[in-house]
Amino acid sequence: MRVSKCVVLRILAAVILGTTFVVWKGYLQDKKINGIVRALNHGINITGNQNEVLHMNSQHGTTDKTRNIHIKELTSNSTAVIDEKVPESTKLQPTNRTFLDELQATKEYVRQACSKLPDIKHDQKTLEEITASTTIYVDDKYKFLYCPIHKVATSNWRRVLMVLAGDVRNESMVGSGNYHMYTSKHRPLKKYTAAERIHRLKTYKKFMFVRHPFERLLSAYRDKFEMGVKHAEWWYMQTFGVPIKKWAHPEMSARELAAQKTKVTFEEFIGYVVAYANTKKIDMHWEQYHKLCHPCEIDYDIIGKYESIERDSNYVLEQVKATDKIHFPPTRLNGHSTHTTVNSLSNYIAQLSEQQVKNLRQTYELDFEMFGYTLI
Repeated sequence: MRVSKCVVLRILAAVILGTTFVVWKGYLQDKKINGIVRALNHGINITGNQNEVLHMNSQHGTTDKTRNIHIKELTSNSTAVIDEKVPESTKLQPTNRTFLDELQATKEYVRQACSKLPDIKHDQKTLEEITASTTIYVDDKYKFLYCPIHKVATSNWRRVLMVLAGDVRNESMVGSGNYHMYTSKHRPLKKYTAAERIHRLKTYKKFMFVRHPFERLLSAYRDKFEMGVKHAEWWYMQTFGVPIKKWAHPEMSARELAAQKTKVTFEEFIGYVVAYANTKKIDMHWEQYHKLCHPCEIDYDIIGKYESIERDSNYVLEQVKATDKIHFPPTRLNGHSTHTTVNSLSNYIAQLSEQQVKNLRQTYELDFEMFGYTLI
């Protein structure tokens, strides 16, 4: 069959036009994708219309600028038009309102929980008494107060404090044998005069960190008892391991108790914690948050969470203008393999009876309510 020259030319024209369209469309699509990738790589906030909103921001304080990019169209048949706006401030600040809302929501949880408690006072005498007995770290150069809660990244925060104080050049220089160096060299708030304590409460940034109460308990158990021999926690195994075994097994002889101090089970540990939660036999590694840091009396500016520890900690460092000196260290520097997850927590909780879980929940009831945690 013979094809006329006119038909051939029409076919060639269609092929050329089609190819040009595909190439142009691919170019525009690549340009759009490259813009998005570039944005993600630089910690840019990307927002889109048609109810599609994506938020990306730097969680580790590594970006020089915070930018907002609005994608006006994300449909397959149109080109993305990107407007880039650089705000006046280029400081490291989370622009994701959800993050700031989370911080505010936690403070609101605290306020509501505290409002239900009797005899909560905020007068100067009360604050003087509380700060005379509460462990709060002070940094006078960067003007902040940090209330440490053990098993909530305190080792890494001590690293940060030591770098800021000039004790070490960087956080990697702080090993497990140096954890107490900071407290031995620097005065906690309770060592200041009453007037000095009140002045710092009124003028310094105040912050603390919390985590799911049950996860913290599990972390303490694994560190001090399950891995006690590996972690050389001999003091804890002697001071608490023996009493825990004696509470769980009153029929054991002193010799048997000494031999069993390294074999404390999770069920025995939880039973002991519940039994002595409101006595002087409680330890700071499993004491309730509200008793350690007194958030009802002390108005903390920031209450961060372990679940977002790097993001929240770097936000604190930005707020006290210390990000030129250090960013929050990665948790892997800690070295202790006691990291817990929801799955591992569930496995341990499954070892307890329903009544034991109920008793444990009641023991930490106020911490759950105050910081917005659910059971598991």
